[in-house]
Amino acid sequence: MNLEKIGKFIASSRKKQNLTQEQLAEQLGITKNAVSKWERGLCLMDMSLLEPLSKILKVTVNEILAGEKIERDDLLQKADENIINIAEKEVENLKAIKMGTLGMTIVSTILIIYGLINDLNINICLILLAVYNGVYKYCKYKYNRDKFDLQLSFVWLICAVLFFISHIIATIDVSVFTEEFIEYGFMLIFGILIVCLGIMNFKGNISSIHWYNRRKVAKENEKQYGKYMGIGTIIIGSSLILNSILQMIFGLEIFYCIIVIGVVVGLGFILYSQIKYNKGIF
Repeated sequence: MNLEKIGKFIASSRKKQNLTQEQLAEQLGITKNAVSKWERGLCLMDMSLLEPLSKILKVTVNEILAGEKIERDDLLQKADENIINIAEKEVENLKAIKMGTLGMTIVSTILIIYGLINDLNINICLILLAVYNGVYKYCKYKYNRDKFDLQLSFVWLICAVLFFISHIIATIDVSVFTEEFIEYGFMLIFGILIVCLGIMNFKGNISSIHWYNRRKVAKENEKQYGKYMGIGTIIIGSSLILNSILQMIFGLEIFYCIIVIGVVVGLGFILYSQIKYNKGIF
């Protein structure tokens, strides 16, 4: 599947309809940046956008995937080629998932063995989550060349390294680092990660939200959906950050109420977004 060819075809078809990138993006309920990436051949659109895109540009889905106008005599051949290309794309996605699963399994095995040998008590789940998402996003980037996936990959992998370093420091007998300090430092890092994800959602990119939880969201509502989901996520992450900083300074357990309030308010925004735009919590 030639992404550059597809991008040029989308650009030329858009201009024939006297549409700007911003106008096309608005009709599809996405960002102008997404359209720009398609037209530059950096990534392929979500398959769910093919039909509405074809209607707006007054071309067929096959022509979009082929990146050119198709004559009637070549229709069947091009349709077969497009089906094969889409199948190959799905195979690549499955490979990405397998690579992520393999990476998660290898790292989890190493950490479990390391913990058993040294009698350590670490929170493996968060490290595994970061590694898995980092590897998965990197594999997706290798296929679609979407730099956003690469950026997410780096964020996740850096967090995994920070989580692991925090754990290693906790095992070293250094008087400067108390057990509470490490615990709150770990919470601070996790809060920063959540806030970063919330900011991306708030800006309209909802790819970090599992597809099942946004499957009923209409394209025209994705911006508002992402906005409320982002606000809720940012509030929860900020409560973790604020609590960890205050705990490091004052060490008073009463500050845990900040997390409780943050989670309640944040979940309120998230549930509102799910119910209004996804027609239900799940």
